[in-house]
Amino acid sequence: MKNMKLIFVVIFFLMASVFAYTQQCDPETHFVINIIDHGRAISIIDYIGNKTFVNIPPRIQNLPVTTIGFTSFKEKNIFNVIIPNSVTSIEGGAFNGNKLTNVTIPNSVISIKSFAFANNQLDNILIPKSVIEIGSSAFANNKLTNITIPNSISKIGDKAFFGNQLTSITIEGNLNLTVDRGYMGFGDNKTKLQSRGIVPFGNGFEKIYTIWDTMGNNIGTYTRPNNNSTEWRKQ
Repeated sequence: MKNMKLIFVVIFFLMASVFAYTQQCDPETHFVINIIDHGRAISIIDYIGNKTFVNIPPRIQNLPVTTIGFTSFKEKNIFNVIIPNSVTSIEGGAFNGNKLTNVTIPNSVISIKSFAFANNQLDNILIPKSVIEIGSSAFANNKLTNITIPNSISKIGDKAFFGNQLTSITIEGNLNLTVDRGYMGFGDNKTKLQSRGIVPFGNGFEKIYTIWDTMGNNIGTYTRPNNNSTEWRKQ
């Protein structure tokens, strides 16, 4: 029994030391970080500074910053942020609930997770061709009036762009998207296909789709002149 207790204590302190090693606060940047990928990269998991303009460095402790972690900058009163070209993943809620009006997403980013940029004041966003996934509500509740979907994207989450002011949607190439719950990601709750289209933005998709709000009211119809057109416009 005594040996078992000793083993338990040793394991506990080993785990504590690993945790202390991987999760720490960088005093220069005021970022709380995790060392990930077997000690080869950095994930930012929190920001404890008070600046409204945040410049995220490409390296911390001489390791590349590859991940902006879950809710790491949520509701931090940030007006502007620079995301380095080392970042490959922007996790769920990373910048949710700030005051961002414009942000540059570097062409290193592969994944933008759910609510990553939701509830800001973005009026323009350029999604780089490196991105293959946009999570649910990723850009919800901003001020976007147009959006271009690059042909690199294979999945758009439910309500990815709801709550914006979209008048134009441009689709690059001939996409074959997977769309969560059968919605397009542009409506407040029920972005439904108007006709028999099955795969949004892909082959066989109809010329018209309709956006509905959360109360079931029709708030707009988007059309394109033909199946080969890359641009959708609100009627």
